[in-house]
Amino acid sequence: MPFIQRHATISQFEHFLRDVLVPSRGGRVQATELYNLYKSYAKANDWPIASQKVFGEFMTQAGYERKYNRIGTYYTGIDYNVRALQVASA
Repeated sequence: MPFIQRHATISQFEHFLRDVLVPSRGGRVQATELYNLYKSYAKANDWPIASQKVFGEFMTQAGYERKYNRIGTYYTGIDYNVRALQVASA
């Protein structure tokens, strides 16, 4: 019987972060937008999708700071890897 993976792994999450984000002094990424991008990325790679709560825990464990304002929640010190996003949308 083949192994069926039901939970996202840390290595999958790290792969997503390496492909999609870059360090950026003064950069920030909206948390919900990033999570939605993660879900699309995971689906395209046939990976199980972590819940938004687990995704947030992964982000915190990876060392990304979460900040809040009246508009929403952001992760700071990062930005999107524009080149990776252009390839993904092509």
